Amino acid sequence: MIQKLKIIYLIFWNKSEVRGILGTHQEFH
Repeated sequence: MIQKLKIIYLIFWNKSEVRGILGTHQEFH
């Protein structure tokens, strides 16, 4: 169960990271 939560967390974190990079690029330009 703990491992399952870790995988879900990593997937959500990666999605948030991609959105964050796109957001910062828009703010910087």
